[in-house]
Amino acid sequence: MATIPVHFIKRLKLTLDDGTLYIIEQDEVQKASSVEELLMSMHIANQLVDMSIELDYEGIELDVTEKVTNLLNKDEDEKS
Repeated sequence: MATIPVHFIKRLKLTLDDGTLYIIEQDEVQKASSVEELLMSMHIANQLVDMSIELDYEGIELDVTEKVTNLLNKDEDEKS
């Protein structure tokens, strides 16, 4: 199963079975190596009824642009 890299997550909104809403911002999310690790560290995974993930689209765009540029530059270097 594929997972979303935590460095691309801007915000998590977690709703628990008692109606409690947790909003976890990017700086806190990035302290964990995965969303699963974060949820387990909070000891609320078994109470979770809904989760909304807001992605950092600017960060994703920069990452993809950088990787594509590197690939194109590598291809150009090989042709030279």
